Amino acid sequence: MLVLRGSRILVPKSLKENVLKLAHEGHPGIVVMKRNLWTKLWWPGIDREAEKFCRSCNSCQLVSSPEKSEPMKSTDIPSSPWEHISADLMCLPTGDNLFVVVDYYSRYFEVDVMRSTTTDRIVRSLRKMVLTHGLPVSRTTDNGPQFRSSDFKDYLESEVIMHRKTTPLWPQANGEVERQNRTLLKRMRIAFAEKRNSISDTSVEEDVEITDRDGQNKGKGKLYADARRQAKESDIGIGDKVLVKQDKQDKLTPNFYDEPYKVIEKSGNAITVTDGRNAKYKRTITHVKQYNDADGKNKDCTSEIPEDCVPPQSDDTNLEDSNDTPVPSTSRPKREARLPARFKDSVMSD
Repeated sequence: MLVLRGSRILVPKSLKENVLKLAHEGHPGIVVMKRNLWTKLWWPGIDREAEKFCRSCNSCQLVSSPEKSEPMKSTDIPSSPWEHISADLMCLPTGDNLFVVVDYYSRYFEVDVMRSTTTDRIVRSLRKMVLTHGLPVSRTTDNGPQFRSSDFKDYLESEVIMHRKTTPLWPQANGEVERQNRTLLKRMRIAFAEKRNSISDTSVEEDVEITDRDGQNKGKGKLYADARRQAKESDIGIGDKVLVKQDKQDKLTPNFYDEPYKVIEKSGNAITVTDGRNAKYKRTITHVKQYNDADGKNKDCTSEIPEDCVPPQSDDTNLEDSNDTPVPSTSRPKREARLPARFKDSVMSD
């Protein structure tokens, strides 16, 4: 026996899962899946369950877009020069390597050209800079092997220097030195074009209002960057399941690894995830995406179809126990007639 709602078949509860699987064959989007269901089928809450099924599809999540970036967090300017510094290695086509160290206060940078990039060579270069400028409070680097070695750690501990390591695969976290690298490359290209073997040095400008000016410039940059990237705060928290972004091998490579990971630590926009065994990975929020289980935690679904295009429905009506066959309304929504604002103080008469 078939129960109809107008011209559409009312699907019993026991068949909803199979119907949703058939409607999602070929992995259509939410709008197309709901449109296909509306043509012949209906049950209370059909839109909500179709959206939930589509959002929790494992294959669809693997090729979906990553999370949007979180709002930018600017670094406060230190109270004195050479208090907080940032370091990085830059490779050149000639085989040389530039070891660049930047002061967060003055933007003054030191450059050491070296062939070998071993930890011992890096430490010797840092000792030479410390003799000139003094010991810093903290040093920020990426996760290069030279900066993760035990020898480098022992050197920093002996000098009582705090070591801040940025999030892997996220050079923006060490933006101060990355921006100076860009400036250095530009000047080296100009020197190469002019057939010169050196670049001119720059002097540090002294400004008593450097702190206020730095804050204003960073504030403007933050507003522009956040608007351009459509940044928003992420609601991913400890205990959530996420998909981790993988490198693209070709055009058919999915955006994420097919195994969901669990968040075990979060600090700012950096999170640490585990695969349930012994491996742990540190990534930024932009490189992960919240994973939706079919029977687990899901986001609240919102309809992507205008309300006036959706047939009226009621989740509280038990249609199987009703003697009357519901008929979809055929009336069109009417526009509310309002008096123009310019006639508000006037008396209108027929």
